[in-house]
Amino acid sequence: MRAGIVVTAHPGVAELAVQAEELGFSSFWVYDTPMVHGDPFVALGLCAQATSRIKLGVGVTSPALRSAPAAASGFASLNALAPGQVVCGIGTGNSARSTLGMPPTRAAELETFTAALQDLCAVEYREGDRFGGVRFLHAGQQVNTTDSIEFLVAALGPKAAAAAGRRAAGLVTGPDHAVADGPADPGRDPGRPPCPHRHSGGCRGRRDRRPAGGRPTGGDGRVRQAHRCCRSVASMGTRPSHVIE
Repeated sequence: MRAGIVVTAHPGVAELAVQAEELGFSSFWVYDTPMVHGDPFVALGLCAQATSRIKLGVGVTSPALRSAPAAASGFASLNALAPGQVVCGIGTGNSARSTLGMPPTRAAELETFTAALQDLCAVEYREGDRFGGVRFLHAGQQVNTTDSIEFLVAALGPKAAAAAGRRAAGLVTGPDHAVADGPADPGRDPGRPPCPHRHSGGCRGRRDRRPAGGRPTGGDGRVRQAHRCCRSVASMGTRPSHVIE
């Protein structure tokens, strides 16, 4: 089991990342919702300089918000600051697009964007069936394409979940949108190993939901720890969430 914290970008966010790392959380996420919250790459750049172990994730970016090369540049730059700590969450951009009065992107666009990011952050760039051999011109000190970046797809339905399976990416699901396990997707890229991780959206500062006759997800100790960190986040003027994976 892994647990993480999700916050908005704001001054002092690096202190929260340090606290989350000290409390034993595995991941620290910042929302990517332009026109609503601050920039996640700026916030996580500060977190990268202050932490050494905790995973740092953008939750979640979208093809509706950034082009693949621009997003890849942000993630690869973070990866240079915090090698191997970076998590890339990708979704349809529902909240951000709603703010602009526009609909979210479709699952097909989500999958194309995910594939392009995976290729770029590894070395090369594709657009559909076209392969341009595009790569970072100055990988090394500026950007890091050597240490792996973990990719997760926010899937609240079967189409996005299937796209995640084909890209061998993990899943980000809400507590009311669990995606049932099923047979392996025959369309999955055979060159990519399956991702074993499923990440569940958390309590947003409330008590964890209890299954009928059961215990809170993640166990009482982990839940108490998450609430303690959430209270610290709330005291700095932002509304936290936590995730139990």
